[in-house]
Amino acid sequence: MRAKTMDRSASVRCNDGGTVGVRQHPNRRTDVQVVDLRPGRRGAAPAVEVWDSPAAELLRIASALADHHEAAFDVGDNRLEQLRQELPDELRAGLGSFRDWLMLTRLVSHLPAPGTVADLLALLERDPTVPWRILIAGVCDECTDAVDEAAVEAYIADEDGAADVLRTHLVPLADDRDSARLVEQLLSVRPEQHGQRVAALLRGLLDGPGEAMLVEAAGPIGREVAARRAELEGGRPVGELIVDATNGYELSEDMPVDRVLLVPSYWFRPWLIIVREGTDEVLTSPVADERLSLPSQAPPPSLVKLCKALGDDGRLRLLRQMAVTPITLADAMAELDVAKTTAHHHLAILRQAGLVVVRGEGRATSYALRTSPPAAAASALEEYLGPTAALAAVAPSPQAPAIP
Repeated sequence: MRAKTMDRSASVRCNDGGTVGVRQHPNRRTDVQVVDLRPGRRGAAPAVEVWDSPAAELLRIASALADHHEAAFDVGDNRLEQLRQELPDELRAGLGSFRDWLMLTRLVSHLPAPGTVADLLALLERDPTVPWRILIAGVCDECTDAVDEAAVEAYIADEDGAADVLRTHLVPLADDRDSARLVEQLLSVRPEQHGQRVAALLRGLLDGPGEAMLVEAAGPIGREVAARRAELEGGRPVGELIVDATNGYELSEDMPVDRVLLVPSYWFRPWLIIVREGTDEVLTSPVADERLSLPSQAPPPSLVKLCKALGDDGRLRLLRQMAVTPITLADAMAELDVAKTTAHHHLAILRQAGLVVVRGEGRATSYALRTSPPAAAASALEEYLGPTAALAAVAPSPQAPAIP
C-alpha cells in the first residue's frame, strides 16, 4: 500500500515507505502542552493534540473500500468485500476509479478540531478546489520547492494556455508511474469539478454503508482518544506514548517538530499514516487492541500479528540482524535478496507486531529492535493462554510408575 504526492514542507508516509506531501495550513487548536520529544532539541517545546475525527475516518473508509491496497486490514478482506457489495454499482466504480483517498486525509487539517463530517462537506462546498490543490501539491516527493504556484493559480482561473504551462512544469516532476498518472488525471478535469466529485462520492458513501461504518468505529476511536489524552495528562513521556500509539514509530531527530497530532483509526488498522507539514507531524495511528470489543476467547490481533511476524524465516533473519545493530531498507533487501517493496512489506509486518521501531527519514530510515522478541512472544502468549497453562507447559512430567 503506497501513496504519493508532494511539497517538501509536508509529507505523508504509509506502509513504512512512500511519501506524499501536502500544503501547510495553520491555526490548529492545541489541547495539551507536552515536553520535548528528542534530546538536544532547541526552542519551544512541541505540543500534542489527540483528535476523534469522523471526517478523517470517512476518508480512510473511502480509501479502504476503493480496493487499491495490496496489504491486509485487521477488519478482514472478507468484511471489506461484503461492505463493497452493499455499495450501488455506480458508487463502487466511482470510489474505485479515484485512487488518492489516502492523500486526501490531509483535508482534515483544514478543519476546526476535531474534524467532523459536516465541517468537511461544508469545506468542499465552500471551496471545491481544495482537494485538487492538495493533490497537485503532491506530484513528487523531492522536487516540491520547484512547484510553480503561479501556474497552478492560472490553471484554476482557467486562463488561456494555463493547462499546457502547468503540464510542461509538472511532467518532469512526476518521477514514477503513479505520479505521472496523477498529473494527467488532474489536468483532465477542472479543479472545482474534481472537488464536487469528491463531495458527491463522500455523500454517496454516507448514504450507503459509510454512516454505519462510522458508528462502528466511534466507540473504539473514542476510547483510544480518551485513553491517550489521559496518559498525556497523567504525565506519560510523550516520546514513549507516540512509539506505543503508532506501534513503533519515532519522530525524526533531524527534523524539528513543533506540533504532534494523533488521529486514531479503526478501519485502517494496522497501518500508520504520517503527514509532515512544516514543523507539524500528523499521525494516523491504529486503535489499540484493548479498545476493541472482542469475543472473550478470541486471540487479540496483536498476538496474531506477532505469530505471523515470527512465522517467516526471512523476518527471523532480519530480527537476528537487528539483534546486533539497526538495519536499513537496503540491508534488508541485501539480506533477503528481494525487491524494495518486498523488503518494506517484511519490515512493516515486524513493526506492526511491536518488534521493531522505525527511526529517521528517507534513505536514512533505520529499523531497530523495540523489544526482545523471545520476551514479547512469551508475554503475549502467557497473557492469552493464562498463567496456569504457561506453568503447565514448563512443569516436569511425573515419573511413570515402575512396572514390576
